[in-house]
Amino acid sequence: MKLTPLSKDHHQDLYLSAHTSFKFISQLTSMPITLYDLPLLATQLPTAFVKVGEIFELRIICGIERDENLCVGLDNAVWHLKAFPSPYRSYPFFLANSDDKFILCFDERSERINRKNDGQRVFEETGELSNVAKKAWDDLQRIEKDKLLTISAVTELAKKAVLEPWPLEIEIHGEKKILKGLHKVSEPSLSKLSDFEFLELRKKGALPLAYLHLSSIQNVPLLSMLKNKRVKELAIRSSQSEITKRTDKDFALSEDRLIDFDI
Repeated sequence: MKLTPLSKDHHQDLYLSAHTSFKFISQLTSMPITLYDLPLLATQLPTAFVKVGEIFELRIICGIERDENLCVGLDNAVWHLKAFPSPYRSYPFFLANSDDKFILCFDERSERINRKNDGQRVFEETGELSNVAKKAWDDLQRIEKDKLLTISAVTELAKKAVLEPWPLEIEIHGEKKILKGLHKVSEPSLSKLSDFEFLELRKKGALPLAYLHLSSIQNVPLLSMLKNKRVKELAIRSSQSEITKRTDKDFALSEDRLIDFDI
């Protein structure tokens, strides 16, 4: 991914095609989500907290091996869950912070961005943002507010010392794998908080976050199911590829086996 600030002087001729591909997130083992996303995504896969710099991020766990996203189909054309993380919904557009101001950027490497008149214009002929670009701008600003609320709630959980390391153990075809670097809410620590501390968590929106996260942990087996499904899909694809190779080899004729009609 290569983010570039959108400029009417340099990008007046850009178009946004309707082509759908999830390639841009196909190697994300976990994806940042917001409080807005949590009620739906927490019912589908486990969530966790990952420390990034000085803060913790709320994320959905969508892979087990490095550089894999089990929610994305092998052909990158399908997203397997009913809900989609809002920070990525406006792709190929994102917001970047410059001098405390947000600027609209786009991924230069996106398959949707083109200069071939394919799709909708990014800029109108007047130089104004097109409707599709305006919608991305508005949606991304709203999502930034959701992100700030999420960071505030997660930070409050961290301040109350209710987050603990979570070495997540998953079994795949009898082999145990441990995902490191994750944190979860500690139920014992949460239950020991005073009434005043509970009230502080509620005011920050951290209590619903904590309980929805805890309920999502029961979805760990679903992550294992997705992984087992992926292993089978890869095995089938490999088998089909091998059959194709053998078939091609069997039907390939060498020169001495070709029929010579001149005889």
